[in-house]
Amino acid sequence: MEEQPMFPLESVLFPGQTLPLRIFEDRYKELVTDSLAASGVFGIALIEKGREVGGGDVRSNIGCSAEIIGHQQLKDGTISLTVAGRHRIEIGQWLADAPYPIATVRTWPDEVQEIERSKTEKLVDHFLSFLQRAEMVGYTIPKLSRDEIMVGLNDTELSFRLSALIPVGPFDKQMLLAANGPSERLDLVGELVTGLVELLADVEE
Repeated sequence: MEEQPMFPLESVLFPGQTLPLRIFEDRYKELVTDSLAASGVFGIALIEKGREVGGGDVRSNIGCSAEIIGHQQLKDGTISLTVAGRHRIEIGQWLADAPYPIATVRTWPDEVQEIERSKTEKLVDHFLSFLQRAEMVGYTIPKLSRDEIMVGLNDTELSFRLSALIPVGPFDKQMLLAANGPSERLDLVGELVTGLVELLADVEE
């Protein structure tokens, strides 16, 4: 394992996902400065209990490495940051904040799991059908096609893509991030989509 700067958040980052951040705490400004001076990479982990500001939180032991792909110092002193999720990480130990959180981490790749392409296509169509129904009852929904979601992605990448897109809370997102492999993750996505469809049916009545 290696030591890595960490940014605990109340949200989950997946490999392949981009995430905008607004940095206003001095310790995280220092994290950004140190990261830019090194590899440009730090880790993001979900806060399971507590808040982002001030410390004293309980943090997940599964997270995602984040590469800085855009940054801007703003007039109010904050930093506008854009990061891209690179790979899943397992956190071995949280070290003392100095001044920002640091942890020992290792890359945690997905298990190799065989999936029939027809199964993933059916799941994507199920997800798109949900999005269309949600839009019809007034929700603001991104307009996506099957190709926009699937083309060029392997099973693991697709499972992370759907996990990032599905509109569920952070603890469900964390469950998806921590799944052992793409088949397990896609099964969980399917269960969550079915649950969302059932909730939507109540709204439609």
